[in-house]
Amino acid sequence: MITNILRDLKYGIRLLFKNPGFTIVVVMSLAVGIGVNATVFSLADTFLLKTLPVADTSGLVYYFEGTAEDPGGSVSYLNYIDYRDQNNVFSGLASYSHQPIFLTTGARTERISAEVVSGNYFTVLGVMPITGRTIQVYDDQLAAPQLVAVISQPFWKTRLNADPQAIGQQIKLNSQSFTIVGVAPASFSGTMSGLSTDVWVPLTAWAKVIEIGGEAQAASAVAAKPAASPSPATTAQTAATGTSDKDAADERKEKGGDTRTNRDHDWLTLIGRIKPDVTLDRAQAEMTAVANRVEQTYGVQKDQKIEQKIVRLVPVNSLRARATNESLTLATLALVGTFIVLSIACINVISLVLSRATVRRNEIAVRLALGSSRSRLVQQLLTENVLLALLGGVAGLISSIWATRLLLAFIPPVYARLVPDIGIDKWVVVFTFLMSLVTSMIFGLAPALNASKVDLTHTMKESGGSSARGKLRLRNLLVVLQIAVSLVMLVSAGLFFRSLIKGQAAGDNYKSEKLLLLPLAPRDFGYNNIIDKDYARELTDRLSRLPGVQSVTLADNLPFDMAVSESVVFIEGTEQKYNVSSSIVAPHYFDTFNIKLRGRDFTERDDASAPKVAIINETMARLYWPNQDAIGKRIRTDFPQNPVVEIIGVVRDSKDNMANEARPDLYVPVYQKFRSELNLIVRSSGNPTTLMDPIQREIEVLGKALPVYDFKTLDELAALQLLPTKMAAALTGFFGLLGLIVASIGVYGIAAYSFTQRTREIGVRMALGAQKGDIIKLITKEGLTLSLIGIAIGNLGAFAVAQFLTSLLYGISPADPVTFGLISLFLTLVVLAASYIPARNAAQVNPMEALRYQ
Repeated sequence: MITNILRDLKYGIRLLFKNPGFTIVVVMSLAVGIGVNATVFSLADTFLLKTLPVADTSGLVYYFEGTAEDPGGSVSYLNYIDYRDQNNVFSGLASYSHQPIFLTTGARTERISAEVVSGNYFTVLGVMPITGRTIQVYDDQLAAPQLVAVISQPFWKTRLNADPQAIGQQIKLNSQSFTIVGVAPASFSGTMSGLSTDVWVPLTAWAKVIEIGGEAQAASAVAAKPAASPSPATTAQTAATGTSDKDAADERKEKGGDTRTNRDHDWLTLIGRIKPDVTLDRAQAEMTAVANRVEQTYGVQKDQKIEQKIVRLVPVNSLRARATNESLTLATLALVGTFIVLSIACINVISLVLSRATVRRNEIAVRLALGSSRSRLVQQLLTENVLLALLGGVAGLISSIWATRLLLAFIPPVYARLVPDIGIDKWVVVFTFLMSLVTSMIFGLAPALNASKVDLTHTMKESGGSSARGKLRLRNLLVVLQIAVSLVMLVSAGLFFRSLIKGQAAGDNYKSEKLLLLPLAPRDFGYNNIIDKDYARELTDRLSRLPGVQSVTLADNLPFDMAVSESVVFIEGTEQKYNVSSSIVAPHYFDTFNIKLRGRDFTERDDASAPKVAIINETMARLYWPNQDAIGKRIRTDFPQNPVVEIIGVVRDSKDNMANEARPDLYVPVYQKFRSELNLIVRSSGNPTTLMDPIQREIEVLGKALPVYDFKTLDELAALQLLPTKMAAALTGFFGLLGLIVASIGVYGIAAYSFTQRTREIGVRMALGAQKGDIIKLITKEGLTLSLIGIAIGNLGAFAVAQFLTSLLYGISPADPVTFGLISLFLTLVVLAASYIPARNAAQVNPMEALRYQ
């Protein structure tokens, strides 16, 4: 047995070198199919399959709680304390939350990835530092939280140059000085799947910084302001609460501290280690009882209806513990795409192997005539195919490394460091090896069995007509499949490409290269200081006087942003109510974004004491007041007290989101419905990035110690929004092009093979008076027929696949007729060209030589 295998391997290697063209085409086809699957597997392995990076995961479970209507998952701080102290099934129960934090180094402020964790977090996980110590229970006391931090090894190396004296140094997080007490091991990147954590801080320290640190910063900043600079009022009411900063702080104190540390805010994820003598079912039953007991005791204080809690304990090794519904959907789509690519590769290889088997049918007949068994022959042919598949697997593994680097190149640098290392580990190698073996069976078994069924009498006489016709029918089927699958990939690429064009056109409408954006949302990052109306007025006024600034405005939402606010409006004179997209904007918003306005713009006089006004877009005007002038019409909104609002202007529709159709948009003045979380938008006369430093200086002068971070141009924001579409367009375009080449080769091969098998028939036709044009038309017609069948099937498949791509398409329907029509026409022309070359060769045949053929 071993001797036969070795003999087959040597013979197979000789054949591969003897037919380098065949070998290269097959290996490259398999490299594409296997490489794509290896790439997707390495990504899934990194983001979904890998468990927590800790030495011992036995007994470790995630704790999720909720109700039948709301599965939930997160837990409030005080509930966590009760669960931790009242259970008898965990040796330790820890809590954590992934939170963005600002790191300030000198004059530079940037956002880093952080986890706020309970004092027993590292102990429960069994993670030991490489130097220093971890966060301890005494660091995480609500009455006296310690401002200490554990940093990751990458952070230690890149930010502190692996300084051995890093322990005891200070780093400034959210404008507070934290003392570094330890460095986590390189193997530990945190508990958030798919994210690398830079720093860990005590939960209570982070929560208290919101209340204590933020207010102290604001007070010190105001006190330090120059007397010449007018101070913004600190008693202005916010739209969300109608209270001042001081009132909000007093309200928190009455509740017993910051909202992060009471029962009103479910924000923590729990992870625990079950005791060795406790089963998962028992632990879940006891924790359910504990959760319901706590709910019975404190639920009324949360002004909630007391409902029966449903508790789930999910082992950390479970896929469901790491995967959300969205991530599983994306993984499914990726697997479907890679299966399509692998199908194209296998179809092409099957076609090539069948052609090669036809060429070798005399060799196979001789072997059978000399006494070789059919099973022995199949073994030899399969050995050759396995060799090809293994070579394809090696090439695929190499291409997977390149493809992974290509994907990571699309990620903006500011986000790239948050992504964990994606590489080729042993499991990716094992997966690729198994994929190679399975693929060799897919493309090798059927051709091997087919090739071993040889009619010795007909083959030795070089006839084999019926067998050839059977292979021809099979090859016809394979070509149809190739065309259909290629069309699916090309239509997908075409839809994404058209989406990118639409996105670029939207940016051009805004003249986006002149716009600079800056988020002003300190509360999102743990700062308690908020922006009031007076501060907003003074900020925009000061910035508008800077050299190079054309206009300044504020808005709660940005173009190309995924977040869309909605409001309910009631049309005056009717009982109808409608849901519309709503934005809160400051004066000069439409000028800043180059949006044409009919009517009047908002002014600073449109404040809380003035009549309520709004501006709408053309779609809303057309839908709710057809054949009428919407200016002067009145609506009621879901704002506080449901005020009557007058429409004072109508603006052009702006296609600035992922919606495929224009939506009704409502704009309200910021000083009538104020929000403290706003975005600053500046239009410059030149390069907008030159305004970053002057803007930062003006913000510092005004006080409130606002963190200045994440300046973006509108082009950068649009590019980030369109990033998934751009990546999808690049990948589907690349694989669609490969599929097109493969399908063209297949059509060329089937036409050439058909000509070879029908040489005698062609000679007879020409001897009976057929012209060259008739022969070309005959063979080209067969190629065209195959292409039309494949295109019809492919369009059905492409339409079905396109429905899953809707969320990635910008401003275009998944059933876009232009894309489907152009791709179908293009593929038809390519197939016609691939059919014409062998048809022209067939028309050149000498009738006398053709009649003597076979």
